[in-house]
Amino acid sequence: MNQRADIKRLVLHIGGAKCGSSAVQQYLAFNSRALGKDGVLIPAPSLEAKYPVHGQQIWFFEELSNREGAGDLLSSRFSELHREMVSNNWHTVIVSAENISLHPNLADIVRTSTTNFDVKIILYVRRQDDFLISAWQQWGLKFSASLEEYAATSVDALADWAAMIAPWEHAFGSENIIVRPFRRDLLHEGDVVADFFDVLGLSREGLVSLKSVSNPSYSEHLGDIAFRINSVFSSMHDSDFFFCMERLIGNETHKKNSASHLMNLEERLDFLRKYEEGNRQIKEKYLPNMGDHPLFDPPSHESVAQLSEIEKLKAENAFLARAVYALARKVEAIEAQGSANQAGTSPPAAGDNP
Repeated sequence: MNQRADIKRLVLHIGGAKCGSSAVQQYLAFNSRALGKDGVLIPAPSLEAKYPVHGQQIWFFEELSNREGAGDLLSSRFSELHREMVSNNWHTVIVSAENISLHPNLADIVRTSTTNFDVKIILYVRRQDDFLISAWQQWGLKFSASLEEYAATSVDALADWAAMIAPWEHAFGSENIIVRPFRRDLLHEGDVVADFFDVLGLSREGLVSLKSVSNPSYSEHLGDIAFRINSVFSSMHDSDFFFCMERLIGNETHKKNSASHLMNLEERLDFLRKYEEGNRQIKEKYLPNMGDHPLFDPPSHESVAQLSEIEKLKAENAFLARAVYALARKVEAIEAQGSANQAGTSPPAAGDNP
């Protein structure tokens, strides 16, 4: 229980990346007004108490991490939020930005900027080989020479959960940190949004459920095509190629199962060895109820899609054929509409016989 009536709860959702953050943020955005009526403030992307609300403050913190005078700006924003919370009798503010965990310098800045808050930090963690594959699909294939190079040069800083937590432990104490494994079998109701609200003791009664998957994974075959032409990407955050293909062929672009052809079982196990000790420390400190069970079940043969190079190329060609066909149909529809406009008639509906 808070010792002072003006101490408000700040929930800081710091990640990790590729651990369901988009679903949590979309849910917060959809339900921000209803949550406000229940005493929960969801700030704007600029970390202010105003609309519109996107459920996250990713770019605010990204810019803040490299800004001079970051502490002054952050203190000002949190002070403004606190005043609004006192004025409106809100008890909790939820700030969500999975990139916060990638900037250890922010831990002390946040601590000194939030003295009027009871801060609780929540971090979701994922088995590192699955994280690597997902991160490759979203970022790595756009600028790295290979998955192996990406794993060696980029992923340690992204997926070493124990190292990531350390500066926040130092700043806030482990008693104020919540770590949750991004595992369907351990998430409340098997869902990250339900788990997020359950862990924080917040009700979802009367809130609107998500109607679609947030930030769905794209097919690895489509990713293989994108990797071959990765000069089309302007940055690691540029996803126009995937969006364009999705507009052409819809859900065919999405991954259909969890098995991956990007790493075999031996490669997965070898990659995980470097994180064994850190994962063990996390489990013992933050998830002692797991007993003798590891933080993550090891990968199995079911995690691997065994495909020959010919099978992979066939799958890529199938994607390209679907895209060309869909594009041709769109061109035909545009041409038919143009001809109809010139003739002053309506074009036949798709599938109609002439």
